[in-house]
Amino acid sequence: MISERIFGLDLIRTTAAIVIVFLHSHYLIAPHFDLPDGVHFPDGVDVFFVLSGFLIGRIFLNTFQSSDDFSWKNVLIFLKRRWYRTLPNYYLFLILNIVLIYFSLIPGRLNENTFYYFIFMQNFVVPLDLMFWESWSLTIEEWYYPIFPITMFVLYRFFKSKITPKHGFLLVAIGLVVLPLSYRLLTYDPALDWDLYFRKLVFTRLDALGYGMLAAYAQIYHYKAFFKSRYILFPLGILFYIFLENLFADGSQFFHSTFFFSMTGMGVAFFFPLLFEMKVERIPYKPIRFLSLISYSIYLSHLPIAYLTHSWYEGTTAGETLMLYAAYWAMVITSSYLIYTYFERPITNLRDRLG
Repeated sequence: MISERIFGLDLIRTTAAIVIVFLHSHYLIAPHFDLPDGVHFPDGVDVFFVLSGFLIGRIFLNTFQSSDDFSWKNVLIFLKRRWYRTLPNYYLFLILNIVLIYFSLIPGRLNENTFYYFIFMQNFVVPLDLMFWESWSLTIEEWYYPIFPITMFVLYRFFKSKITPKHGFLLVAIGLVVLPLSYRLLTYDPALDWDLYFRKLVFTRLDALGYGMLAAYAQIYHYKAFFKSRYILFPLGILFYIFLENLFADGSQFFHSTFFFSMTGMGVAFFFPLLFEMKVERIPYKPIRFLSLISYSIYLSHLPIAYLTHSWYEGTTAGETLMLYAAYWAMVITSSYLIYTYFERPITNLRDRLG
């Protein structure tokens, strides 16, 4: 069943969440425990993008298996289920960030452009970079949710006699891979800020989700080849996703702004044949599944908690700093568990009851 959890995907989701939180909160311990020069961690957000494309792609392919399934009503139901899962937490933390910024408890700016955060326009074409900085990745995913199924619906309706949902899916996935790369190549300017104009814009990063869709297509329609390739693709994935970050960290700005994102997205997708069949006999499953379940809340809560922790107290010795950092992680995990249990999961359950 689609709803059954896959341990390997829980593992990579949890690992990505831990890396993101560590990188964003490392400044809390940097005065006593700084990272060695030249050490670069891969971007955990890439994992979330490709994983979303993979999971949403599998759900879509298993939902729209025939022409009878492909109605506008079913497309709206598909979108509604995605939005029940993501929007409540997003708006909860958006409002929380606004309140904390208003009372000068965390950094950020409020002005007439704050409204754009409510309609996911803060990094659509031009980055605002005002507040709620972790929301850039959520904006990309929220635009992906309607772009993908609505494009599929239009394709199928206009070319119903020539295209099946299966082939339409493949065509849209390839388009999502090719078009963002083309956009990066056409808009490349060394004067533009790499982080804001290439890493964080909607139009420049949708290809990561496209690679996840291609992996979903291979897993469903070419399962034997997908499974047999796992020991070849996994090392390639490590090379593309992990080693490239260090190899090109100080290299070509053009490559880092264009093809780099394609290779990291492809690298993450190469992990899935092995992760999809990963067994759990020798790995503690429950902690990994627990962190995976609350990973969305972890992602949304970790920055405000880091800002508050730093403003309340800063360790003066190495021991105090470690204790402070341990307390920070405890607050992130505890608050995320409470949000997941009493807010996120009840809304998801409501979605399932409504059908």
